[in-house]
Amino acid sequence: MSLVGVLALQGGFKEHIQSIHRAGGIARAVRTLKDAKQCDAFILPGGESTVISRMMCEEGLDDFLYQAIARKKLVWGTCAGAILLGPKYLQAVDMHIQANAYGSQQASFQAKVLSKHKQLCTDGWFIRAPKILSTSAQVLATLADQSIVAVKSGSVFVTTFHPELTDDLVWHQYFLANLKAEVIDA
Repeated sequence: MSLVGVLALQGGFKEHIQSIHRAGGIARAVRTLKDAKQCDAFILPGGESTVISRMMCEEGLDDFLYQAIARKKLVWGTCAGAILLGPKYLQAVDMHIQANAYGSQQASFQAKVLSKHKQLCTDGWFIRAPKILSTSAQVLATLADQSIVAVKSGSVFVTTFHPELTDDLVWHQYFLANLKAEVIDA
């Protein structure tokens, strides 16, 4: 079975690891290059994108992830992880993304995430969440006002919300299904 590495430098990595396990996958914390080299796919969690980026550079994980993306490894970024996969950092998804687009921590909210893929319709937590203003990537989900909250570009996808903070495992199951398809296609 494939091993999912969850970047564990800062942010909500524990919840992602627990959700992957509950969804039937295997996940581990990734703090070093040695940890990353053992993994088949990656999740970049929410947190502070500038802090995570600096720590990734210190550990050499930025170059490693850049190469993993180039090799079509499956990578998912949530909230700050979505920012890290955008044009300012790892350049994995063509999108214009605005950090903290909905306001401060006090402006955090839960909303229904809508998708033409019915299995991806769920509630999402938006905590100091970014907003995807435009993209050439495949739109996976929006809010009722048509704000883009999830996109997929090749083997990389991003969500601007935190699915790991709900009991609903649909996004983690979607990630694992994409990982299984990637392994079968390889």
